[in-house]
Amino acid sequence: MIEIRNRIMLEDSFLHALWQDIGVAEWWIQLSVGLGLSVIGTILINLVAKGPLLKLISRSKNTLDDRLFEHFRPLINVGTLLVGTWLTFDWVFENGTFPQLAFGGGSVILLLWISAKCLSNIVVDFIPIFFSHWDDDTEIDLIGIQNGAIAVSNVVIWSAAIMMSLSHFNVDVTAVIASATVLSLVIGMALQESASGLVAGALMAFDKPFKRGDKVIVAGTKGRITDIGLLSTSIKTGEERMVIIPNKQLATEIIENYAQGNTDNPEQMNLRHRLQVGKQSDPAIVKQIIMEILDDCEYTMKHDKTEILLYDILDSGLMFRIDCWISDYNEERRARDWILCEIIKRFNASNIELPYPHLEISKD
Repeated sequence: MIEIRNRIMLEDSFLHALWQDIGVAEWWIQLSVGLGLSVIGTILINLVAKGPLLKLISRSKNTLDDRLFEHFRPLINVGTLLVGTWLTFDWVFENGTFPQLAFGGGSVILLLWISAKCLSNIVVDFIPIFFSHWDDDTEIDLIGIQNGAIAVSNVVIWSAAIMMSLSHFNVDVTAVIASATVLSLVIGMALQESASGLVAGALMAFDKPFKRGDKVIVAGTKGRITDIGLLSTSIKTGEERMVIIPNKQLATEIIENYAQGNTDNPEQMNLRHRLQVGKQSDPAIVKQIIMEILDDCEYTMKHDKTEILLYDILDSGLMFRIDCWISDYNEERRARDWILCEIIKRFNASNIELPYPHLEISKD
């Protein structure tokens, strides 16, 4: 044990003395040692990256880490060499000399460019993955904000790389940063209205008041949601007209959604109608005929809350309220048409009067 300790101390002393000798050696010796160590370090790191690290990443079933490793591969291949070159020229040559600026500074610039390129590729590859999952969950078309996020991220990455490069050469970037800040404020004020729309669209993405295909009534418009953007929502009406409503306005409107009223079957819908018959009609017979019609209708479904009630006794007749359910709210108009036509036919066959407004005039 003592021999091992003594051997380690001797080796440390030898390395320390060797390093001191190199420190006072000729510049070309120092340069050779520095570059040689940089090459050796680069080889070792690449062996680790292509060996144990790559095997560890390959064991994972997730492909995202493989794609991330591929983006970092150029930086792994030459990053150590560039860092070593930069440190070597900073160590061998005085600050501000041509070799230090040309080779040391050039290594820094190249390292920053490769790092920025690596981060830019990661942004381009991974941001669409994030937005695709968010788009599926929210039913909002986020392609616009996705492209905007990619563009803004790339601007930030490359701007940071340029600023760091200028700063490395002792260039004052304070004025550039101040100008960029003022420009950002001006652009922000100009896009204030659009920004409020973006915020409203983002809130809708989390609140999810509707999705594509839902039938809604909003802002006096009844129709089907065809597209949900970050700034506006498109609704196709029954008259085959496309209505574009800004999301900023939707945030303050009451929305009636046919598709989300029932959690068991989102597509079913309550169909309610009021029907007036003559005063001489038997309520029991009227209820029986209407119930038979509802049972025979192909659009209606059996529901616990289906009922026909005598709602009111008016001067002109008896008022009934019909409550039934249809399995698909898209068939509302067809269901109503079939039921009303059948009521007219069967009431006429049973001599049940359907009164209409009339005025009696008598002469004294």
